[in-house]
Amino acid sequence: MRRAQAAAVDQATLQGQLLAFDIKASKERNDEWNKGNGAIADLDRALAAERANIVADFNAKAIADAKAAAEEQL
Repeated sequence: MRRAQAAAVDQATLQGQLLAFDIKASKERNDEWNKGNGAIADLDRALAAERANIVADFNAKAIADAKAAAEEQL
């Protein structure tokens, strides 16, 4: 089901990228829980950093696209 959910997400938007990431992260957390939760804190730190990178990358691209569009109008 998760693969189908992820495939149906529009990853052209920030919301879509984050939803796809959250689906993947949920699976990783469940896998870690099934292994005994030994590294859950490390996993959560890594997932938080990855999620922050998605937002930063999306925003950087949006800024670059807006600058390029503004320069084309000049």
